[in-house]
Amino acid sequence: MSPIALRLLFLFALVSCRTTGVDVHLFDSQPQDVQGGHGLNQYEAPRLSSFADLGLENVGQSFGGRIDIPQENAHTTLKLISREYAGTGILTGDYTYEHEHIPTGSQVATEFDFTWASWQHTWDLLPSDNWDLGLGLGLGYLSLQTGIEDITPGGTGSSDGDDGWIPAATLAGRLAYHNGPLSVSASLEWLASSLELGSLGQVDAELGDADFLVSYTVFQNSSGGLGLHAGFRDSYVITNISENEEYGNAGIEYRQAYPYFGLSLFF
Repeated sequence: MSPIALRLLFLFALVSCRTTGVDVHLFDSQPQDVQGGHGLNQYEAPRLSSFADLGLENVGQSFGGRIDIPQENAHTTLKLISREYAGTGILTGDYTYEHEHIPTGSQVATEFDFTWASWQHTWDLLPSDNWDLGLGLGLGYLSLQTGIEDITPGGTGSSDGDDGWIPAATLAGRLAYHNGPLSVSASLEWLASSLELGSLGQVDAELGDADFLVSYTVFQNSSGGLGLHAGFRDSYVITNISENEEYGNAGIEYRQAYPYFGLSLFF
């Protein structure tokens, strides 16, 4: 996990500690695969090599966390997800960076790290003790780190790596039902934008994050409580970077859909 992501999580925790009625959901899921692709070409739009062809698997740190802060007529949700992938495979599109060139068909060793941290705030539109229906906005931080090396016997031996982060403002929605110890919620974040981001150049991005959570309180008193939860999350990110000052054009597609389980703490 990047240092910036850790600072964001610490900041989120400080904010939540100043608020009454905080639900913390911690989980550590290990998705087996990732969908998407990655490509880079200095002079033209890249042809993406799929993550499956590159042999990327979840091999490293995998973390997920969510903090819910209920308020009167509003709700704040803080999320953090981090994944590390690595593997070997066959390049299905030319990879070109300045004087480095890895041709199609080369055997490559690749790395891909993904971090998404977000703050989401919705205002309730439905006056009800058991139901919450909210619309609002979100702010997010997307970090991508990539690495590739030609390991073909007698090949070029070229290698390249890069990392960058993209801020994102999203639209957010939330629907929840509460009944005694049982809580069921569904949240959605979405973004489609085209921005000029300094050294990154022109960035066209689309992001979606759907999160469904069922939580059951096992024990609770005046000072806090403990519960169990299960959920399902479906997230995707599509970015196209054109006319970058350093390497020209790049593209990344990322998607994961997976169930998760964990502990819930209530304060």
